[in-house]
This record gives sequence, C-alpha cells and structure tokens, in this order.
Amino acid sequence: MATTQTIDGHEYRVSGKMNVKDQFHVARKILPIFDGLGGLGGLIEKGTKLTTEEALGLVGPLTKALANLPDDHCDFVMDKCLALVQRKVSDNVWGPVYSVPAKSMMYDDIHLMTMGKLVAMVVQDQLMSFSSGPS
Repeated sequence: MATTQTIDGHEYRVSGKMNVKDQFHVARKILPIFDGLGGLGGLIEKGTKLTTEEALGLVGPLTKALANLPDDHCDFVMDKCLALVQRKVSDNVWGPVYSVPAKSMMYDDIHLMTMGKLVAMVVQDQLMSFSSGPS
C-alpha cells in the first residue's frame, strides 16, 4: 500500500521504491541532521509524540544541521525523494510532482514547506524501516 498524505488540499503518494544504493546514499547524506538533534533525533525516528517544549527545542539544532549540509547533498536527497512522489489530479489519475530530466517541480503551487513535507514523507516511507532493524 502506497503512503499517501494530504498537504495543502492536494493528495500525494509515494510511488515505487527507491533502489537500495540510493537508499544508502540518501540515508548517509541525511545522517548529520539526526546527529545534530542529539537524543531527540531518536525519538523522532521511533515516531514518538513530542511535547511542545521538545518540538521547540528541535528548531535551532534542526536549522543548524540543515544549514550545514552541502548543497549537493541536499540536491541529491531532494531529487531522489521527489522523483517518487505523485499528486492526484483526478479520480484515478496521478502525476509526478518532479521532472527528473528537467530537475524541476511540475506544479507551481508547491512551495518550500510543501516540498519539505514531501521529502520527509518519502524518507519516512523508504528509510525509517532501515533504522528499525531486520524484521
């Protein structure tokens, strides 16, 4: 079953599976973000509900960790993740949100926060089972 989420009134889904080498490289490139969060990063990985104080405590470390990621790492992660996202355009029709050859978004109404949520949705769908160990 594909992961779906409604963001800003549009339904999005993760379509397909990232190949294992890309999963490895995406995970490797985002690990510094979790390292920058200290102990709270582990809570997020496990899906623990955070208190308001804990969530606010993440803002500084999270923004610092993101700011310190090299541009090419950010681009790699966004390209690989967004390539798996589709948006519902009618009852049974889904279209890609990202053009891989053009390296650009397909919809002008997708802004920074929406893009971040889409990347996070893919990371959670494709990589979070990696950290939970063998099943």
